[in-house]
Amino acid sequence: MENNVANVSQISADMIRQFLISLDENGHRPAGVHCYYRSVKTFLKWYERETEPENWRNPINKVDAPFVPLEPLDPVSIETIKTMLETCKRGKLSDARDKASLLVWLDTGMRLAEFLSLNMDDVDPITGMILIRSGKGRKPRNVYLGDKSRQMLRRYIKDRKDYNPALWVSGSGERLTETGLRMMLRRRAAQAGVPVPSPHDFRRAFAVERWRAGDAVVLT
Repeated sequence: MENNVANVSQISADMIRQFLISLDENGHRPAGVHCYYRSVKTFLKWYERETEPENWRNPINKVDAPFVPLEPLDPVSIETIKTMLETCKRGKLSDARDKASLLVWLDTGMRLAEFLSLNMDDVDPITGMILIRSGKGRKPRNVYLGDKSRQMLRRYIKDRKDYNPALWVSGSGERLTETGLRMMLRRRAAQAGVPVPSPHDFRRAFAVERWRAGDAVVLT
C-alpha cells in the first residue's frame, strides 16, 4: 500500500485501517500487525503531545487495535524436568540447590519474583510449608511441598555454609538473581539436551499437574 503522505495531518483513520489490512493480506502474523499498530499509535500520540496541533484530531483514536488470538503455551513437560534433575548428581552445593529449586518450583507454581525473594525463615523444611510474604496484590499465602521436594530442600539447607538469609543463593553466597536463575536453567537444559524452559513454564506445568490431580488452578 502506497500513500503520498507529506504531512502527518494527511493521515486519516481509513488510511491506517487500509494499512493494517494490507499487512494482513501480505502474510503478516496477527501479532506482527498489532506491533505495527502500536508503533503508529505511539508516533501519533507523541506528535499530538509534542506539537499540540490546532484543528487536528488524532486518527488513531478511531481505529480499533487488531485482534490477536491467544495461542496456548505448552508447559515444561515432566519428562524434561526429570531429565534436568538427572544432571544434578555431582555433589556440589549448586547441584543440591538446582535440584531442590526445580522441585520446589514445580510443586508450588510460584511466580519468579516470589521464588527469588524467599528467605530461610519463610520455609519449614519439616512440614513443607512455605510462606510467600508478598504475592499478587501484596497478599501473603502459604504453599506446600511434596515429600521429594522437602527431602531435597532439607539436603540443600544442610549443605549451606553461609549466613545469607536468602533461601536461594549463588556460588558466591549472594541471593540468587533472575539472571543467575535463567543461567541455571540454560545450563541444566544444555546438560540434559532439552529445550530451555522459561520461568513461567513451571507455573503452567504446576497448573497442568494440579488439574490432572483434580484441583482447580487459575494462574494470573
